[in-house]
Amino acid sequence: MNFKIKFPFLQFFINFLIIFIFFLSFSVLFFWQIIDTQFNSYKKSIITEQEKDIYFIENLIKNKITQVNNDIKYISQLTTNSDLNKFINSNEYYTYQNNSNKNFIIFSKEDISIYFDLEKFFKELSIYFDKSSSTIYFLNKKGTFINNNIYNFNTQFKDEWKKISSYDKLQFETSNGIFSSKKIENLDISTDDTFNTIYLVSRYSSNYLTNTLNSFIFDKINIYKYVFIFILFLSLIISYYISKSRKLYHELEKNSVYDALTGVYNRQGGMDIFELNRKLLKRSKDYMTLFFVNIKDLKSINENYGHSEGDLVLATTGKILLESIRNSDIAFRIGGDEFIIALSRCREPQARIVYQRIKSKLENFNTKNKKDYILEYYMSSVELSPYSLDELDDLIKKASAFNDN
Repeated sequence: MNFKIKFPFLQFFINFLIIFIFFLSFSVLFFWQIIDTQFNSYKKSIITEQEKDIYFIENLIKNKITQVNNDIKYISQLTTNSDLNKFINSNEYYTYQNNSNKNFIIFSKEDISIYFDLEKFFKELSIYFDKSSSTIYFLNKKGTFINNNIYNFNTQFKDEWKKISSYDKLQFETSNGIFSSKKIENLDISTDDTFNTIYLVSRYSSNYLTNTLNSFIFDKINIYKYVFIFILFLSLIISYYISKSRKLYHELEKNSVYDALTGVYNRQGGMDIFELNRKLLKRSKDYMTLFFVNIKDLKSINENYGHSEGDLVLATTGKILLESIRNSDIAFRIGGDEFIIALSRCREPQARIVYQRIKSKLENFNTKNKKDYILEYYMSSVELSPYSLDELDDLIKKASAFNDN
């Protein structure tokens, strides 16, 4: 009884597990595809943003150079030192002192020299474009920072610098992030030729990209939890209907080969299994004994006690036959009150044991039966050789020709 209860539940659980894993895997792949598409789209937008920043900075630098050239013309027209001092004090990028090798002289007259603070200019540009997401680098053609003296770009990003220095314009991604670069030549802003060629580099760090991806994933998880619940309930519903359909299928399959009243095989089901067993026995050269069982006076029982009593007699007969044979044997009803028992790997002397077993159970039923009738069978048998070519219909006729003494 416990097995019959647990097995359907186990089958239901297996169905549920398979369906749930299938939908879960599909949904995870689907959501990951969405995340991947959005993240790749975001990286493309990063490259576009980098190109805009570099283009804007390039214009700022060129405009500043134009302004410096105009200032040089203006300074050359000043006639007094006071006017010169006033101009210098009003412009933060000009100085009389050369405090850096990155400064370049824009004006020299007698004992007066005016320098443009190139380092300060690039530092302020980098601050202006300082973002939490990206960093702007101003590099000379040696790969060192114009706006920072602490370390060199070509040392920190050695492989990236090899690519950047080889192309005028480039966008690429490495384990260190997304890089976008632009080479600006012939600036003619310094006596040091290394500063007359500038590389503008924008970088989105790998940490920023990882955090962005995690953010995308977290956003989708908030949505996916509802999808997960939906998949859970959907899997339960589908598993329920599959189990129900499977149960109905087995019932239909059983009814197609079993006789519902007696519990033995019906005519077609029994004949099919009989032919299969017969082929197997021919290969192994084993014998089979065939019993023909006919209920005596079933028609009289139906007429005198009703068809419900006749049905009880048929059901009792099926039970007696099934309890008297082995699992390897078959019992089937060929119609009305007629039954056949096919005993595999059994010759007639051994078949007498089955006959005695049936007879004993029949006597036991009659002893306990409170009705006025006695249940009796006509029984006959025939031994089937592995070399026999007889058809089943012929074997039934032979079996019915023998009466039980």
